[in-house]
Amino acid sequence: MATLNNSSISIQPATEADLPTIAEFVHESKLALTINRVLFYDWPNDAAQRPVYRNAVESSFRDPDSETLKVIDNESGSIVGHLVLSRKTPAKAKSATAKGSDEMPKAPDGMNQEVFDTVKKHAPEMDTEKDVDHLVVTHIFVKISHRRRGIGGQLIHYAIEKAERDGISLSACSEPAAHQFLLKQGLKDTVHADIDLSKWAPELSGFGIFRIFGMVLKK
Repeated sequence: MATLNNSSISIQPATEADLPTIAEFVHESKLALTINRVLFYDWPNDAAQRPVYRNAVESSFRDPDSETLKVIDNESGSIVGHLVLSRKTPAKAKSATAKGSDEMPKAPDGMNQEVFDTVKKHAPEMDTEKDVDHLVVTHIFVKISHRRRGIGGQLIHYAIEKAERDGISLSACSEPAAHQFLLKQGLKDTVHADIDLSKWAPELSGFGIFRIFGMVLKK
């Protein structure tokens, strides 16, 4: 793990005490995600959303193959962003497949099972590097108040350097909001999946295709 500093921010390993803040960042980012409006019943249904993100953040933090970094505003001392990176290997992917089954897992309370199944079906398809060792951008977030300052670019630069040191590729499963940003950082589209949200929304309500992207930066 590295500690990176400039005059305005510091990028440091997250601690367990930081997890509630990071979980709140994930929650904030997901509020802007169109698909979540049909994934969760009774939107925004914070009582259902928050436990899902808290569990995901805690799981990544405790995973020995993952690294969670925080961004600190040096003036205020507050956390203003984070990055989660996960090392994936073919052996780990095969182990996860072996433990699974042909049936989709039950959706968490408050979720639409059909939408959940659709996301679970397509998400693994976005990882075109699954047959080789690679590094995955699991989640990246910068608070709105600190965007357009190059912080996100610094986080991705850290990920790129880490992947290059290890001689492996860097990949991401991108939602639409992050897609252009990741393209600018050098990742390339490899595959995508289109999910028609109108199937679960009221007629003529403005819901349509939601696209997720598999992206890679080769070593």
